[in-house]
Amino acid sequence: MEFESRRRIRIGLNLVPLINVIFLLLIFFMLAGTLRAPEHFPIVRPLSTTGDSSQLEPLYEPVELLVTSDGRLALNGREVSRAELPAALAAEFRGGASPAVAFKIDARAATGDMLDLIGTLRTAGARLVLLATRPPDRQ
Repeated sequence: MEFESRRRIRIGLNLVPLINVIFLLLIFFMLAGTLRAPEHFPIVRPLSTTGDSSQLEPLYEPVELLVTSDGRLALNGREVSRAELPAALAAEFRGGASPAVAFKIDARAATGDMLDLIGTLRTAGARLVLLATRPPDRQ
């Protein structure tokens, strides 16, 4: 008499769907975490006690100008000298960039330098100069 062999039921977890979900979450958080490019120089923005820029909607993407406390300049993430700034700005505006400049200056920079640079921006063709500040600390 020959008996039929029983099929063994395999007990175990299939981890492939779990690994797929983990990789999808990893990709999502990698993309969501890189929405803003880092600034070329570390700066401390001046404190603003009035105005609320969170209510403003930008009309177009401005050209970004960073100014450190020691006078170094970066235009759209590329370091430029003061002598090169007017030509670099004109090239940006000719290249299709909007005639707006987001002016991010260090709070410890000299006020005279800021005024000279705003004049340079205007003569280079900037129609709108936005001064980036930080909101007051809320407690």
